[in-house]
Amino acid sequence: MVDDAIVVVENVERNIEEGLAPLAAAHQAMREVSGPIIAIALVLCAVFVPMAFLSGVTGQFYKQFAVTIAISTVISAINSLTLSPALAALLLKPHGAKKDLPTRLIDRLFGWIFRPFNRFFLRSSNGYQGLVSKTLGRRGAVFAVYLLLLCAAGVMFKVVPGGFIPTQDKLYLIGGVKMPEGSSLARTDAVIRKMSEIGMNTEGVDYAVAFPGLNALQFTNTPNTGTVFFGLKPFDQRKHTAAEINAEINAKIAQIQQGFGFSILPPPILGLGQGSGYSLYIQDRGGLGYGALQSAVNAMSGAIMQTPGMHFPISTYQANVPQLDVQVDRDKAKAQGVSLTELFGTLQTYLGSSYVNDFNQFGRTWRVMAQADGPYRESVEDIANLRTRNNQGEMVPIGSMVNISTTYGPDPVIRYNGYPAADLIGDADPRVLSSSQAMTHLEELSKQILPNGMNIEWTDLSFQQATQGNTALIVFPVAVLLAFLVLAALYESWTLPLAVILIVPMTMLSRAVWRLADRGR
Repeated sequence: MVDDAIVVVENVERNIEEGLAPLAAAHQAMREVSGPIIAIALVLCAVFVPMAFLSGVTGQFYKQFAVTIAISTVISAINSLTLSPALAALLLKPHGAKKDLPTRLIDRLFGWIFRPFNRFFLRSSNGYQGLVSKTLGRRGAVFAVYLLLLCAAGVMFKVVPGGFIPTQDKLYLIGGVKMPEGSSLARTDAVIRKMSEIGMNTEGVDYAVAFPGLNALQFTNTPNTGTVFFGLKPFDQRKHTAAEINAEINAKIAQIQQGFGFSILPPPILGLGQGSGYSLYIQDRGGLGYGALQSAVNAMSGAIMQTPGMHFPISTYQANVPQLDVQVDRDKAKAQGVSLTELFGTLQTYLGSSYVNDFNQFGRTWRVMAQADGPYRESVEDIANLRTRNNQGEMVPIGSMVNISTTYGPDPVIRYNGYPAADLIGDADPRVLSSSQAMTHLEELSKQILPNGMNIEWTDLSFQQATQGNTALIVFPVAVLLAFLVLAALYESWTLPLAVILIVPMTMLSRAVWRLADRGR
């Protein structure tokens, strides 16, 4: 908000140096800079206001920033057109006028700083004016340099890879383990405890919270998966970044032979995915079956591992998990007076859970869920010993009406957009591949590897990048066009605004050069 005010005060000071009285200098300054100040406000509003109407997560990023800049620009313009010239006329004194006591005191205390700075500033200004004067006499050379820089900007924007949202240090990491199919919760708990110890022995980790039986990616309950949250120390108490600590933990976890363990960075935006990097589903649109879906996941994972800069992807999908198949003998159930609704409800309540009611306690509302305790649902015999009520009010053992057998099936059963699907998440080294390059490569791999009837579909933050990541590229030209039209209306000329608009590629060139240099670090 001070930029426009500085322009006004500096112009008033310049007019005073030329011999005008402070009040006359303020009038003259406003006649000279009122137009540019209004132009700056209108142009900035024309650039930022359209960004507030972007849709999706991209719009949420730009909305607050755009509205803040636009409002502050308007306030700055009003201040510069009213208050700044009035204060300049009152506070600035003619050169050679007698200094008051505060001015003399400031000169005595800080003059040794101000005087060298003013001399340096004056020499720099004179040097800059001389350089501009010489440059204006060589328009052909200047135009050639401009064309060269313009071409360089175009080349740089093809060289610099695209991205969406960079990975951020959220002060925690998400660890997980996937045990072999059919592993008990006790085996999973032992591995989870070992992962917690590994994390606690890693420099920069403050604490570890373990949840055996919790799927780290789907947040479902399965006995052969587990989750560990590694809390990191504050930034000033550790030497390494979250990415470096995550890499060290993964290197240590890889030595665990009992299961597949991993550690990932949290998503940049909470609620959009379970981790950083890319997220996708492999969809079985052709009905090829769960086994074919597992083969597709394995093939994609192997191909991704062979790509330089891409890490091993993670999937919670398993097609051959041991399961129990309960087949109801409807004739026996009918003969004993047991309705199917009552029978299935009993199985649901004891082996799964059933909602009962709510109650209020400690200022919160809690849900009451009915479920059999763990020791009473550990074996096949426990299922057979469950009892349900028949139409005469008698308790009948379920084992007399069902046949229980061992089978294999997928876990978890995922449907994405109506199709059977398997999840796949991973990340790429940003020094080698950007998120945009990684997604493009994955799309090419899917076309080469996946069989007919299977496709990939982006989800979470990757879906936002795929569908809305280029929205700003549409809004930016519109904003530049609006800025050009505002300047053309202000100056009543089509050529003068070009002097302002044509400098935009130069600013984009500097940004591209910095991004490319920063990527290599």
